[in-house]
Amino acid sequence: MSDVVGIPAGFSISIYSGTTPGLGPENMVASLVGNEPTSAGVFTYVGIDVLLAPRGEYWVVATSSTAIGDGYYSWNMAATGSSVGDWRTAGFYDSSSDGSAWMASVVSHK
Repeated sequence: MSDVVGIPAGFSISIYSGTTPGLGPENMVASLVGNEPTSAGVFTYVGIDVLLAPRGEYWVVATSSTAIGDGYYSWNMAATGSSVGDWRTAGFYDSSSDGSAWMASVVSHK
């Protein structure tokens, strides 16, 4: 997690599946449990009774109940193209300001 800007609140992390190209996350698979970040750092979130299929497409979706003008969370993607067993990270991410329309972007590491 990068720096917290302003005073955001209502942070949540969920895992979504989806297979329709261009639609981004489609179906919530699980809500993850963990602390709400108050500063930059590495945070752990846990899913209870979550079963993910190998070779499936999944998105980690972070949301906040705070209007972006009042504060927001930002995060960094650590490494792309890496894999563990049947799991790998992609070289892109999707973002949305409303949860309906998603825009894909290529990850750039500085």
